[in-house]
Amino acid sequence: MNIKRFARSLFLIPFFIFLNLSICFSIENPKVSIIVPVYKVEKWIRECMDSLIGQTLKEIEIICVDDESPDNCGKILDDYAKIDNRVKVIHQKNRGVSGARNTGIDKATGEYLSFIDSDDYVEKETYETIYKYAKKDNVDILQFKYQRFEDGKNISKNKNIDRSDSKVLDLEQFLKKTFGGYSCDKIFKSEIIKNNNIKFPENIKLQEDACFSYMAFPRAKKFKILPGKFYNYRQRSGSAVHSWDHDIFNNKYMRDIIHSVYNNWDKDGLIEGKEHILLKYIIQTVKGKITKLDYADEILDLINKKLNIHRILAKCPSWVSEEIKHLNEASNYNKIKPIEDGIYKIESREKKNMFLDICSASRNDGAKLQVWNSNDTDAQKFKINRIKGYYQISPVCSNRLLDVKDCCKDPGAIIQQWGTDSKFGGRQWYIVPCGDGNFKIISRLNFLNLDSGKSKQGTVISCQKENNSISQKFKFTRIK
Repeated sequence: MNIKRFARSLFLIPFFIFLNLSICFSIENPKVSIIVPVYKVEKWIRECMDSLIGQTLKEIEIICVDDESPDNCGKILDDYAKIDNRVKVIHQKNRGVSGARNTGIDKATGEYLSFIDSDDYVEKETYETIYKYAKKDNVDILQFKYQRFEDGKNISKNKNIDRSDSKVLDLEQFLKKTFGGYSCDKIFKSEIIKNNNIKFPENIKLQEDACFSYMAFPRAKKFKILPGKFYNYRQRSGSAVHSWDHDIFNNKYMRDIIHSVYNNWDKDGLIEGKEHILLKYIIQTVKGKITKLDYADEILDLINKKLNIHRILAKCPSWVSEEIKHLNEASNYNKIKPIEDGIYKIESREKKNMFLDICSASRNDGAKLQVWNSNDTDAQKFKINRIKGYYQISPVCSNRLLDVKDCCKDPGAIIQQWGTDSKFGGRQWYIVPCGDGNFKIISRLNFLNLDSGKSKQGTVISCQKENNSISQKFKFTRIK
């Protein structure tokens, strides 16, 4: 053997002994329990685990719950447990991400609880920094920042992570700065979670972390939001968030989401004094989910019990009142059936003898809606079908659906025709009587009214705010 190489190896022996001791001792009273649900992440799990066992805070426990992953994740985790006694691996029958996290909560012994998705990773000083600042002011819940990156692309490294502290907040101050729904960007004091038996709802597959967080919030008194980006959130096509079906947000699913939090607060008498916070959560949760309009009555019944009153709305942002207004309108519109299914010509009352028309009788997606002189082409014939409380409007020339361009929510949105996929609210319309034999055509996406006010022959028409003008009135003439 080369003498110099042998000498170097002797020199390194104490280092390896120290390294081995540093990762192989057992932590009896961990400062932070890190819970890692694991399922079908073989490609990324090592990066996640390396970021955890390499933390500068050594007094942690890493609870990995193998949720019956069909790949090699279970074996990989067992290998990590052999080299680091802080890694605890639990193999269980598949219960989903919420069930895996709940198992981790039951096994955790740390002062604080943290959650990390197994395809993400954290910076090496994450837990040392956030634990230090949580303990400094005995904070119940501490939130930090994260950065997103696309899988397969290089992430810009956090060379100069902001490690500064921040002030203590109460719940209302905290939620003015953040919606707070994500669970992986926080640490929670364990006693709050365990003493109140707070668990992730296992019947909810998306937004389950928001449900969990909002069950914890009213039990906490002191919050912090650190400015540092410590968490690296991987965006990939196969993840649950990016592969969900719009149909999942059906009546029952959305009902379960809002009721899980409402009932949790209500059973423990936590609503009084926090009504506006709960109301904002409920409306924020359903905002943008077009299916909320299918069960507007149920949401209104829920919030009208204790939440939908003036003194509470006065504490909420103005958009909350606007969303409740839309729910009330939807409740009314869902109950009326102003016209029967059929094929119609739709005449502008402002520009008489001019009719809605698909530009150039185009059969392509994206063709614009315009007003045009009366003719006998299929471009001016529209098939109208009622679905639940709303209508689909389809030009006979193309069998596509009238659509708010780019799902735009702003006044002035252009109307076009698009494919027959009806899962999006931009292709759904209310037809509402004006009381004079005419009708308004209102986008179910944004409650803007079809408007021909600025249209000339051949120019596109748009969606505008309610203005009670004749330009927002149309006459429907049934052809067959």
